[in-house]
Amino acid sequence: MGRIEGGDIDYRDLKCSFCGKADATAYWSSPTDGHRGDVGCCPGCALSALPKLIADAIWRETNANDFRRRWADAEKEYWYAVSCASLNALMRRQK
Repeated sequence: MGRIEGGDIDYRDLKCSFCGKADATAYWSSPTDGHRGDVGCCPGCALSALPKLIADAIWRETNANDFRRRWADAEKEYWYAVSCASLNALMRRQK
C-alpha cells in the first residue's frame, strides 16, 4: 500500500481504478514481477467497491464457516491498516 504524497513516482494524477472518475487518494503496487501498473482507489470506492471485492475473493474458495473465519482475519488486517494510517498521519503532522 502506498500513499499519494512523496515517493519516487508522482501519483497525483492517478485516477481510481474502480470508478475511473475520482482522483485516487491511495494506491497499491504489486511486488510481483509482470504486474503492470498501479491500482488506485478513491475514498468512495474504498467504502463501496473494496469490501465487495474482498467478499468475492474470500467466498470463491471457501464454505460459510470458513468464510466467517477468513472475514475475521480480514477485519484484523483492516484495523491494523487503520492504526498504521493513523500513525503515519500523526507523524506527517509533526514534521
